[in-house]
Formats: sequence, C-alpha cells, structure tokens
Amino acid sequence: IVTLIVGNKLVVANLGDSRAVLVRDDRAVQLTIDAEPNIPRFDEQVRALGGIIYNNRVFGSLATPAAIGDHRNMSISEDKRKSIVNIPEISLFEFVPGRDRVVIGCDGQW
Repeated sequence: IVTLIVGNKLVVANLGDSRAVLVRDDRAVQLTIDAEPNIPRFDEQVRALGGIIYNNRVFGSLATPAAIGDHRNMSISEDKRKSIVNIPEISLFEFVPGRDRVVIGCDGQW
C-alpha cells in the first residue's frame, strides 16, 4: 500500500491484503478494500486472467488474489502466477492537513 498527500488530496494505491484507514474527527473511515478471493470483483479478475478460486484461495493455495513482489516464493507454479492481479487500485480522497490522519496496515501490523 502507498499513500501520498499533496495539499488537501490523499492518493491511496492498494494491492493485496493491506488496508488504509482515514482518521477524521476521531472516526475511522476505511479507504481500501482487502483483496480477498471471495469478493466478486477479485474473483472475476482472477478468472479473466485464467485462474480459478476454490477453498477461498487462488488455485486452492494462495490467500490473496492480488500481489506484487517476490513471485519466486509464491506457493503456485509460474504459469498459474499469471492469474494474480498485479495492478493496484488507486483512489483519491479529500484530506485536511492538521486534522486528518492516515493509518496503514497489513497482516495485523498497524
């Protein structure tokens, strides 16, 4: 996940099982959607790339349908890796410097 603040704009790029949360007036607003195989949008993307979802995992073994990084360590074959979404979702939000805060996390680390 990547966040960029420019003036009063917040740009968030998300890929995988990471999450960004905007804290405004002591309220948390989730900015991203965790990439999970059971979400129809990700299921459709994986299928469009030639993959399948079963046991709520890509090819029954990979927990996230979207990833970037060290593909050599993935638990599926090189041919099947082509079905993993590798283009981040990019969103733009209003941001008030001095009032708003952004918290990012992955796998329970915030």
